[in-house]
Amino acid sequence: MTFRQHAVAFFGPGGCWPAPVQTRSGDSTISKNRKRTGIGQPGPAAATWLPVAGTRLSIAVSALFAGACGGDPKSPAPDPEPAVSRMAVLASETGTIEQFYFTDSTLVKWGSTYNLPAGLRAEGMDGLQDLWVVAGDNPAGDQIVFGAFSDGEMVVSTFPDPAVDFNPTRATVVTTVDLSGGGIVWSLSLNRRFVAFPDGTAPRPLPGPGGVHVARLLTWGNFFVSIDANLDDSLPVPQPIGSTRIRLDWVHDGSTLDEFGVPDMVGAVDGLILNDELTVVGTGDVDPVTGNPVGNGSLAVVNLPGREILTTHDLEGNGVHFEAGLDRVFWVVRTTTPGSWRDTDLLSYDVFRRSWHRGPANPVTPQDENGDRVNCRFATALLDGRLICGTDNAAGSDRLYMLTEDGQYMHHVSVGAGLTDIILR
Repeated sequence: MTFRQHAVAFFGPGGCWPAPVQTRSGDSTISKNRKRTGIGQPGPAAATWLPVAGTRLSIAVSALFAGACGGDPKSPAPDPEPAVSRMAVLASETGTIEQFYFTDSTLVKWGSTYNLPAGLRAEGMDGLQDLWVVAGDNPAGDQIVFGAFSDGEMVVSTFPDPAVDFNPTRATVVTTVDLSGGGIVWSLSLNRRFVAFPDGTAPRPLPGPGGVHVARLLTWGNFFVSIDANLDDSLPVPQPIGSTRIRLDWVHDGSTLDEFGVPDMVGAVDGLILNDELTVVGTGDVDPVTGNPVGNGSLAVVNLPGREILTTHDLEGNGVHFEAGLDRVFWVVRTTTPGSWRDTDLLSYDVFRRSWHRGPANPVTPQDENGDRVNCRFATALLDGRLICGTDNAAGSDRLYMLTEDGQYMHHVSVGAGLTDIILR
């Protein structure tokens, strides 16, 4: 299968997304699914079927409703040698993507290690079915890279002028009308949205006004959702201009529907959209000289149709990473020691009850095989509650851990250096 076919086929049968419907001859799989799901129809209500705008951990958040696409959330571990991987991790320092599957108590490498283009520094990864996408800075020209989990094929989309630092944020796979199958990013340097497609052409700008410091760009129905950290990034250590802001812009012309603040939230780590509600994690303040965490991160839930802040929660630490788990909760990595980004523990949030499952008063503290504390860079959970945690050490290779739901050690594997993101499949 060619890569272009991969990019279209990720909407096809066999996954968690709606199966194609009968349409006239010649319709693509994507166009068939638009008719089934309402993607491309006017108004945000048409997109309520989409569990995550932005598709990051799409299967994980689908499972929040029905235990991984209708399965039993307490189902046994996958077969020892599945036909596809069960997770993929991104190591930014080594520029690699590695895939794994799991048994009852172990993590096992699946397939080959994929090497990203030389010089690319990608901090985040998004994916849907067999398609993955990353974006980042590169001295040879900033890039958006598409790949296939199944065979390692990659297509590189390089920004047009290597002399310009586009500084793209984490990429998001697009499921919105006219942009389906592409990857969108925010350019922090130019304060513009860009889209690229897996055909090798350069990313192109999208219409619409800019933000201040957009940490993540998502989609919701026919809208772009910008999570704006609202930072002055002209300073050596970016500092807040005001509270974090949420902006809704129409995809078709970039015009703004609304923009509003999240009171008392500073900065932004990431966000996930579930059933028309955006859950966003704020980084919190950092020291203007050292860049070290101060300890006042927060989490908020926003009703997008009503543009209303439903609830906010203190992290009692700075936010580091945010993931959806297959166990039907959201997982937050937060700092535990003022002045250190390395000391972390885990919080879990029940978005249905809008309350902590394991909150600041009762965090999960991961442990290694010797009973020593493990400081996770990211963390998420499998269907039965087992945790997957990745480290990001200052030097050398990192570890990917399998832990019990209480953080007790089960197994680990060594991976590339600088783990920064994970996708559960």
